[in-house]
Amino acid sequence: MELQELEKIWRDPAAEKTIQQREVEEMLRGSSCNHISKMRTNLFRELVTVIISVFIVSVVYFSGFGGRLQEVSWIYIGLAMVFAAYYFAKNRLLKDMLNHTGNLRNHLEHRLNKLEKYTRYYLIAGSALVPVILFAFYFLLQQKTIPLQVFGFSRHTPGFIIFYSLVTIILTAALYCFNKWNIRVLYGKHIEKLKRLLTEMNDV
Repeated sequence: MELQELEKIWRDPAAEKTIQQREVEEMLRGSSCNHISKMRTNLFRELVTVIISVFIVSVVYFSGFGGRLQEVSWIYIGLAMVFAAYYFAKNRLLKDMLNHTGNLRNHLEHRLNKLEKYTRYYLIAGSALVPVILFAFYFLLQQKTIPLQVFGFSRHTPGFIIFYSLVTIILTAALYCFNKWNIRVLYGKHIEKLKRLLTEMNDV
């Protein structure tokens, strides 16, 4: 701290608060860049994982089952395109958090609220994928002449429908729990740290 600032604080105690705010804002600026960069890296890794997974699944269904379930591949490709749109929107938001003018605190508060909405939508949409995909798969099985039995139940019997519904419910619940944990690891903990920094800045 320069001598002029010390003299200013001595004459005007209110100036100390201004300087503290400036120091906290600089700390917030550096910390926010670090957390945002990590979230962008995690987002890119998610995109790569989705692309690789969809490619593998698409190859399996395009080449397997005598080519009679190619529609499943197109469903997964469509979902990958939806995720790609989500990726670009979220990545643009994170980049916007790094590039700002004006009040840093207000800028981050607004963008953090929007980012939290993105993660909530992602949790709900990601968990809803299981029943949607399994329902589509079941519909295709009913339309195709593909023999399928589970524990002695053919796909047209009530036993198969009950078993299929139970599997759908269990997988949906499991994916919801996994997505909730995964979102917290990739984004939630960084959002919480940024919110704590904003709170500290408000308290100065």
